[in-house]
Order: sequence, then C-alpha cells, then structure tokens
Amino acid sequence: MGHYTQFFTTPDSVRIAYATLGQGLPLIYVPPFLSHLTLKWESPWFRSFNEALAAHFTLIRYDRYGCGLSDRNRTDFSYDVDVRILAALVDHLRLRRFALLGISDGGPVAVHYAVQHPRRVSHLLLYSFNCKAWDPTPTVELLLQLMRADWRVGVNGR
Repeated sequence: MGHYTQFFTTPDSVRIAYATLGQGLPLIYVPPFLSHLTLKWESPWFRSFNEALAAHFTLIRYDRYGCGLSDRNRTDFSYDVDVRILAALVDHLRLRRFALLGISDGGPVAVHYAVQHPRRVSHLLLYSFNCKAWDPTPTVELLLQLMRADWRVGVNGR
C-alpha cells in the first residue's frame, strides 16, 4: 500500500498536510496532540495499524496545525481551531458522510465536530480519550447531547 502526502490550504490560509490510504467508507483519523505523517508512517507499529484500517476504509490522516508537515506558525491552541481545521479538510475532500476516529487529544475534536455536524458523521470512534490536559465537562456534555439526539450514534453508529 502506498502513502502519499498532499496539502490543502484552509480559508484562513493555513497549509495542512494530509494523506489517504485504502478504499471504502472514509475514516478520518483526528490527530492527537502531536503528529507527523512521515515519521509515523516510518514506525512499523503505526504503519501496520494504518494499513489494517485502510484494508476496510479510506483512511484519511492529517498533521495537526502546528505539527509535522503542516504550517507551524500556530498561536491559538484551542480545540475550536482544531475543529475548524477538521471542517476545512472535510470540505476540501468534499466528504458527505464519514467516520471519525479520535485518539487521545483527537477525541474532543472529533466529539465537537460530530455535535456540530451530526448528519455527516456515520461513526464516532473514541479511544484513550485524554481528560488530563483539558476540562472535559464541555466535551462530555456535547457527547451526551449527541447521544440524546440519536442514541444509535453512541451505541453503534448506525
């Protein structure tokens, strides 16, 4: 399987690196606190993990704004910025419906996006949700709102 890094520019002129792999339902891997597409691809563990996902999905990974191959001149480190970057990627790729995978600090970003765009997110997968570096209350409240609106999203994503 090949790994090809591409770039897009957000409406507010931020250049973001992303890569796609595989085919099937799009699955966006929301990056954790630090990311680097090239370095992670070179790691045997991460590479095999990504290839396993790509065997069933079109895996879309991207470098967080301020990290890796993306623009590094970031000064605002709020989750709102990360949600806007994710939304810009979705718009750039013209995705109508897709799954989100949020690992660690990617979890709150995935939750916030899913609450703002519940009809676009087919599945919300959260793993090792990081609660130490941020106040989880707003994100947990949003997650509860999402589950109340459509319990199937919280249970199995259908």
